[in-house]
Amino acid sequence: MHQFHHWTEETERYAEIPQRKFGIEPAGTPLQQNTQKLIHREHDKLVELDGAVSFGRSVAAFVPDIGIAETHRLIVAFRRVLLLGNTDEVSAVADTTRSAGADVSGHMPIIGADANTFFLPALATLSRFNVSTGGHLSVLAEDATSSTVRELQDLQIAVGLTPLPGAFLRSSHRRIATVCYHDFEGRLLASASLADLEGAGPELADTAILLGVSVHPDARGNGFGSAITAAGLVQARRQLAAHRVIAVVSPTNAAALHTNAKFGMYPLADQSAIYLELCDAD
Repeated sequence: MHQFHHWTEETERYAEIPQRKFGIEPAGTPLQQNTQKLIHREHDKLVELDGAVSFGRSVAAFVPDIGIAETHRLIVAFRRVLLLGNTDEVSAVADTTRSAGADVSGHMPIIGADANTFFLPALATLSRFNVSTGGHLSVLAEDATSSTVRELQDLQIAVGLTPLPGAFLRSSHRRIATVCYHDFEGRLLASASLADLEGAGPELADTAILLGVSVHPDARGNGFGSAITAAGLVQARRQLAAHRVIAVVSPTNAAALHTNAKFGMYPLADQSAIYLELCDAD
């Protein structure tokens, strides 16, 4: 059997599980794996830093709580930083990192919605999906085996996402909810992961962020994107007690923007994100 808690329509409550010993279990390119190892090893220091949190595969830094000097220290220390906040302020901070050799992405909109907007449409989408499929939805357990974690990482890589390390997927950095869809043959066809933003600042209290939706290339065009997004939003409300969910999307990803709009998730005014990456990881 897959190492998942089975999905239910009731609020999920997990009994405490004796924790097995797992490693970081990084995945992806050498640069991506190096960053994942650095973040995991220095996670305790990130917890003490106001305005910065671990996303497992990168450090999220929220402007203006994180300023120019701290951003420079983060990019040198961790190699991959996602700046989020007011568009003009994020741009000003990001531009200063070019002198340190950082690659600076373009602006990506931050979308979001409150629970009273996304929850009911998500439930309705799930209801329609559940009667039309022979597979099953489930929630990743915190003691999932390494092979189960690798299955998730392989799907993330297959769709072009930077994979999340095993330690992060098992909630060792922060509370995270990962929902998955397996077909009747047990093949993983879709997944979505959301993490809470505790420690990112008081304005982000009770907020979760959608870190990625993966749909296997063979399963596209069959409603899996909407269904797994809906499942993730429902689980964020139930498991993470999120009153709001946000996400960072590429402005060219029309499919993601369209899917999220079904749940009332639209670009937030004057809010965007920029990726910073320092490729010299010697």
